[in-house]
Amino acid sequence: MENIWNFTDASFGQECIKELKFCLTKIDARRIFFIHGNSYEKLRGREQIDSILMDYEVYHHVDFAVNPEYNDILKGVKLIYNFKPDAILAVGGGSSIDTGKLLSVLPNNSELISETIRSGKVNAIRKIPFFVAPTTAGSGSEATHFAVVYIGDNKYSVASPLLLPNHCFVDSVLTWSMSPKLTAITGLDALSQAVESFWSVYATEESKRYAAESIRLNLNSFEKSVKSPDAMSREEMTTASFLAGKAINITKTTAVHAYSYYLTKRFGLPHGQSVGILLPYFIKYNMDGKVTNGYCVDIHRQRMQELCRLFSAESPDGVIRKVNGILACCGLNIPINTLLNNTKDIEEFINRVNVERLANNPVIVQNDLLKSLMEIDVFG
Repeated sequence: MENIWNFTDASFGQECIKELKFCLTKIDARRIFFIHGNSYEKLRGREQIDSILMDYEVYHHVDFAVNPEYNDILKGVKLIYNFKPDAILAVGGGSSIDTGKLLSVLPNNSELISETIRSGKVNAIRKIPFFVAPTTAGSGSEATHFAVVYIGDNKYSVASPLLLPNHCFVDSVLTWSMSPKLTAITGLDALSQAVESFWSVYATEESKRYAAESIRLNLNSFEKSVKSPDAMSREEMTTASFLAGKAINITKTTAVHAYSYYLTKRFGLPHGQSVGILLPYFIKYNMDGKVTNGYCVDIHRQRMQELCRLFSAESPDGVIRKVNGILACCGLNIPINTLLNNTKDIEEFINRVNVERLANNPVIVQNDLLKSLMEIDVFG
């Protein structure tokens, strides 16, 4: 696939990870703090990274949770303080990349770390160059200026331009180790990010351009990448994920993500599946509902019409059918009313919403209407 995007902070294409050597040489690096998960041992394309890192003193950091936690960050900061690296490299999914973002800017002070996480604001400068290579095609974390971390059961989002990597390597070869299920789950996350960004109240012409191309690539290669992946489908999905990240870096996500966190927490659903099964409901909700106060009705209506065209659909129902087809092809289509089948779960689902993300939604979310929406079989 010919790449039409040109970002000074990113490299694209198969085996573009080789450019890491140039970046490390440019900063005269000698010591590398390397963040990755345990799955790195089986990563396709690992030999390219290992051959580059042979020339450096490397500390392998794998001691962190799937969802970064406060104590993990404390340990990581101390390790960096003692190792004194010239660069930080994160290779993996969103958890590895978010961990790297935080470790690259936080000071070696537990009180300041706690204050930074709770406030969501970074009051520091990056002193250590930070490089990333995503191994999944979905989180988009490589292209965003925010990172997620947990203190107990409370989820915090830290946001700052300082969290953006110095350079990311969007190398599709690194995603070839994903299972079909993980490919589908991460692909759904990227699709939802792009759709939500497109209809967000904070959408701009730039963010819409990223989101539209992300949707196009995702729809073109999703099923192929899950069922019978080839070089083209893998490359299109990694680019789709990066562009979705660029889009939400401007707009952030909306109601779909705002309500998805409860499904993941309560039922143990993977994040990508949670947003995937909610997406059809909110396509319908946002098409039919009353727009947020102060938001232009005509702008919203135009964007929803444009969204239909992106899905090659004549109506919102056509968009919903397309999303349902994607969910069905990978066996992830679960009607919401089979999960939220009692009053307690429905009330918790409604009340434990992420208010910050919900505020970005173009349509006012009214609880009574939301309850009635949940009773509709959009997967029919």
